[in-house]
Amino acid sequence: MTAAADVVVVGGGPAGAAAAVTARRRGASVTLVASGPARGARPGEGLPPGGDGVVAEVLGPGAFRPEYHRPSYGNRSAWGGERLDESDFMLHPLGHGWHLDRAAFDRGLLLAAREHGVRVLDGKRVRRATRRGDMWTLELDGAAVARGRVVVDATGRTAAIARAQGAWRRRVDRLVAVVWELAREGARDRDGTTLVEASAEGWWSGRSRHSSTSPARSSPSSRPTRRRSRRWRCASGRSSPSAAGQRGEGDKRAVSQPLSLSRNPGSTARCFQ
Repeated sequence: MTAAADVVVVGGGPAGAAAAVTARRRGASVTLVASGPARGARPGEGLPPGGDGVVAEVLGPGAFRPEYHRPSYGNRSAWGGERLDESDFMLHPLGHGWHLDRAAFDRGLLLAAREHGVRVLDGKRVRRATRRGDMWTLELDGAAVARGRVVVDATGRTAAIARAQGAWRRRVDRLVAVVWELAREGARDRDGTTLVEASAEGWWSGRSRHSSTSPARSSPSSRPTRRRSRRWRCASGRSSPSAAGQRGEGDKRAVSQPLSLSRNPGSTARCFQ
């Protein structure tokens, strides 16, 4: 029988890795279950100035590898007109931000967790979660099992563990994100900023990537047109699955559309006991 851990964290993103490393530093035995790389690209993700420092503080100096990411030197935005407002990071006291290669970023998180003594089960999805007495048993892909006294649900907006236990989602609105990848021609694009434009039916954002394509994103709040895009995906409004005796963290607890993130007070670590 698999030895039980004090804490089992489900989810290998920033919230899950931070929860696992924090619990390990405080003396708990920890198992981290990560489902592996996401299907398809995850364009448009980034860290604000100082974000790399937060990652290093929580997970250790090797968790963030700058050679895999591209510096972000500012934001440009248009709010209902053609004039661009610019926020330059060159003089920011915390330095510039980063356009992330999310797959490389997640690999760094799991490596840092392992270095702190966390048992990492990568490429595993939870198929069933049951509780008997004070012990949780998680049945994973490939007949693997993880057991623990506390389970932290850090599975993102899917809230996989919480919803399987009867939690429900309080949905504020329903948003759709449409993603284009635009090929560049000629010389390398040297623009290291993020461009955001608000419109009557939503907003647009664009930024450069390391590859020869540049993602352009739209989040219209109504009348999405699937025919115009190569790819589309859902983006939740602010929401929070909840049920008696069950908690989670990260995007599992609350999800906001990106332009309102400054109004979101952040995520507080919560767990199942």
